[in-house]
Amino acid sequence: MIESIEVERLGNEAAILIRFNTRVQYLRHVPQARGKSLLIFLQRTGPRLPDEDFGPQTVRLPKTDMVPQFSVTYPGPGNNTLQLVFDRSTEFSIHPVSDGRSMTIIVPVLPGATDMSVQIKAPSGRPAAPPVAVPPVAAPPVAAAAPRAAQPAASPAPTAAPSAPVPVPPPSTAQPVPSTATAPGMPKLVPLSKEEIESRAKEWMDAGTQSLAAGKGVVAAERFNQILSLPPNSQSEAAQALMGEARESSGELSKAKAEYETYLKLYPRGQYVARVKARLASLNQTVKQAQSAPGTRGLQAPAAWSTFGSLSQYYYRGQSHIETITPPPPGQLLFNRDTLSLTDQHALISTLDVQARQRDAVTDTRIVFRDSDTRNFLEGQPSYNRLNAAYFEQTDKALGYFVRAGRQVGTGGGIFGRYDGLWLGYNVVPTWRINATAGSIVEFNSPFSRKFVGASADYSSPPGGPGISLYYIEQDLEGLPDRKAVGVETRYFDPHTTVFGTLDYDLYFKALNTAFVQANWRTDSGTNYFSNIDYRKSPPLSLLTALPGQISLDPTQPTQDFKELLLTSVNTLGIEELRRQAAILTSESVLFALGFTRPFSPRWQAGADYRFATLSGTGASGVLPAQDGTGNNHVVSVQALGNNLMATNDTTVFNTSFIFAPLYRGQAYNLTYVVPLNAWRLDGTLRYYTQHDTQDERQTRLAPSLKVAYRWFDRLSVELEGGREQFDETGPIRETHSTRWYVYGGYRLDFQ
Repeated sequence: MIESIEVERLGNEAAILIRFNTRVQYLRHVPQARGKSLLIFLQRTGPRLPDEDFGPQTVRLPKTDMVPQFSVTYPGPGNNTLQLVFDRSTEFSIHPVSDGRSMTIIVPVLPGATDMSVQIKAPSGRPAAPPVAVPPVAAPPVAAAAPRAAQPAASPAPTAAPSAPVPVPPPSTAQPVPSTATAPGMPKLVPLSKEEIESRAKEWMDAGTQSLAAGKGVVAAERFNQILSLPPNSQSEAAQALMGEARESSGELSKAKAEYETYLKLYPRGQYVARVKARLASLNQTVKQAQSAPGTRGLQAPAAWSTFGSLSQYYYRGQSHIETITPPPPGQLLFNRDTLSLTDQHALISTLDVQARQRDAVTDTRIVFRDSDTRNFLEGQPSYNRLNAAYFEQTDKALGYFVRAGRQVGTGGGIFGRYDGLWLGYNVVPTWRINATAGSIVEFNSPFSRKFVGASADYSSPPGGPGISLYYIEQDLEGLPDRKAVGVETRYFDPHTTVFGTLDYDLYFKALNTAFVQANWRTDSGTNYFSNIDYRKSPPLSLLTALPGQISLDPTQPTQDFKELLLTSVNTLGIEELRRQAAILTSESVLFALGFTRPFSPRWQAGADYRFATLSGTGASGVLPAQDGTGNNHVVSVQALGNNLMATNDTTVFNTSFIFAPLYRGQAYNLTYVVPLNAWRLDGTLRYYTQHDTQDERQTRLAPSLKVAYRWFDRLSVELEGGREQFDETGPIRETHSTRWYVYGGYRLDFQ
């Protein structure tokens, strides 16, 4: 589920950006502003992968001095939670990202930190295209902090580069723009006005130019970077031009080259173009001469490869006891009692995730490999191995291209699911990127071959403006035209609002495949509102949906070869008729959700959600009769979230849901408790569900579970979880009582 984790420094703060390989929406998080264990509640709003193996995934950040070491797990306790466990308690604030697939956690940088970025590329997913700007840290517009490449050209800056050294140290009062996203109990910071932004930018420019003149390139680069972290201002252009000189002064020649080239892209008609071109030409000549000198390898050693990842093995075992009681036949007194005890789960799952990376200021190369192996020890249950990801990725900032080749997951551009193929991207200008892709869809255990080609264009606006992606894709099924679609993805974010939407229209079926929009809005007081509406065809429009209706009912002619069945159906009915039959067997799903979470004190939050869902019926097709839809289903939920209630850094979440469906009424109660204790962590859950339907049948489920985790020497983690579920069903016809126990445990070895 996790595509990548990136940590970028923003002055005295760092942004932890977590990307998923499907759409997700932020709902709420706990604790509010500080803790050691952080739970972020999400809902998956994107399509699921075919044959998806959906187990917990844990990623450990490579060592960095920017932020405390931490691990990320999805799903965490209580399901649909993203869990971050830091090695020490830290402050944080949470922000959704406009790409609809990411979360950003802002934390303070540790004292004395020198690192600027750390990235983990997880085993699946398409790169963001264009690169998604880090969302604003603060609530007011003036606090937006986006990557420098996304800044628009500013008016010519009046401050020129210094010509004479003036060895004056930077003022100690110079600080980055503070975050104004505060929680109850914390002092609320006053938003910076336009005049204050200009004042700070001028102050940092003076400090930066003085440091540069004194030969303090590292200090100067930090001051210029602080200016570029502000919203566009009168000093932005000069700061970008002088950033290259600061890198030269500190001996970082490859970074200096990248900064000069960035300036020329952002300000092609800027007032410093001649100066920057001259310095860039001189720099290139210096590097060329040094590299050609006898006995030298150039001014800078090539970037070294780093390798990191994990090896994990988990053992699963489950055992069930089922008892069924039915009334006696007429004239008899004894009830019939049938019992069954069995082992329903007995497996060992091993996962290897290896990633190698080489990068400098201009290029970034990654190799990703992830494989999982499932050994089933139950009779009749097959064992299998799945290569989930294996790709090579190359980015060049100077030339503006991106390439990824191999097994990956498509999360945009109209690609549904995992595929083997190629993704190419090129930044025509800083705000526009064009992409091309081709490949073969990967569906484990499927006999069919699906191939596709596609193209897309992405526009990324400065912070506070909209972004848009347009795509076109064609896909064939065993050589037959299966999918031809056009689509659009829209993005918008500002300090309060985040919106993502997508529309997919199939030109073969002449029907809308997907229409979706999700939005978050956060107030200055910390209240978060969310909403989404989702219309989609279920399953997505495809010729394959028609096949079940074409299977012969003659037992003497069982259908085993589905490829042959497909070709026979096309020859018999024609592809247009088969497409019409597929549309008849395709349901329409409509989902709607609306909710909020509000903090009431430093320790307590409360929220409520409303959800609506309906799935249409299908018509008769071939041997299949018509099927009724589900009707309208309504769910109303309330939540209470607390922290530091019974122990330091603990988290408590209580959720109650009321379900109103056409054929039954239900209630669900969930309690989750998480407490980190030094190297130990305890996750406990208690679930209770009760239901009463129109046939006078009643169901109850009670399911407690406890997980214990221990981290040893920062490399080895061991986990053990056990749980029990008690199910009881009573009705006028029979009674069913079942008990299931399960346990799983294992280790994860992180290496880097």
